Amino acid sequence: MRRIAQCCKLALGRFEEFACDLILAGIPLVVFYSALVRYLPISGRQMAWTEEVARLLLIWVVFWGAFILQRESGHFKVDLLVKRLGHRTQLLVGILVSLVMVVFLAFVGKAALLGMIERWVRLSAVLQFPQGLLWLPFFAWAILSLVCIVVEVILKIKLLVLRQ
Repeated sequence: MRRIAQCCKLALGRFEEFACDLILAGIPLVVFYSALVRYLPISGRQMAWTEEVARLLLIWVVFWGAFILQRESGHFKVDLLVKRLGHRTQLLVGILVSLVMVVFLAFVGKAALLGMIERWVRLSAVLQFPQGLLWLPFFAWAILSLVCIVVEVILKIKLLVLRQ
């Protein structure tokens, strides 16, 4: 059962990274198309959608990448003082920092949800998609990161209990 969970986690991680890479590759393609169309004898209306798509892709890739970094503990940390502490104290400090992050992400998630709901009725100028879609990755990042950190806290507490 544990092996199946590890395989699923690995497959999900690869899918997330592939999707993030795909979105990241789409941004320069859309921007390049926009620049190309600008100098070709094609109407400016066809070019207007590229700005909206590029913006949406950029927002998605930033927050998706932030979640991947959170899940892999890839964000930089200043641990000059924490490294000097004992292992048990390091775990306690890690749990405290994670709990502070949980509170922060709960507030961010709530604000993103309210922003998304408020802007869902407004439509974008060219493609006419709900402007709430611009807030959806912000909300998704907050919720996914919140879940990831809660799992980390549970694992740290288990380590703390097992070491006693």
